[in-house]
Amino acid sequence: MKLAFRLSGEKRINRSWQVDLLLFLLLGLFGAFMAIPLVYIINNAFKPLDELFLFPPRIFVRNPTLNNFPDLFHLMAKSWVPFSRYIFNTVFITLAGTVGHVILASAAAIRWRNTSSAARRCCLASSSCL
Repeated sequence: MKLAFRLSGEKRINRSWQVDLLLFLLLGLFGAFMAIPLVYIINNAFKPLDELFLFPPRIFVRNPTLNNFPDLFHLMAKSWVPFSRYIFNTVFITLAGTVGHVILASAAAIRWRNTSSAARRCCLASSSCL
């Protein structure tokens, strides 16, 4: 399977399957590297307190527990700001950002559709140089 892309009026650019495989492996390696902090955070969420403050720290949990989650809710219930406020803020910002992005992208797409093909080619050529 060959991947190709073409800007209007330009030559077709082909890559071999070996280059595609190399890019796939390289991007997979970078993706796995960037997932390491997420794995570490999730593992720390299930560690008991005695294992959490152990030195040298362990990456993976030996004795996983779910007791940290009820403790979090009990601790945050006594806090000045309740935990439900954090949840509300997260959901509100996520929804507002998503709706705003969809509206802005839709407006840009309508404007893009109404521009001339010469302006589109110029914009595509300038963005491909970045």
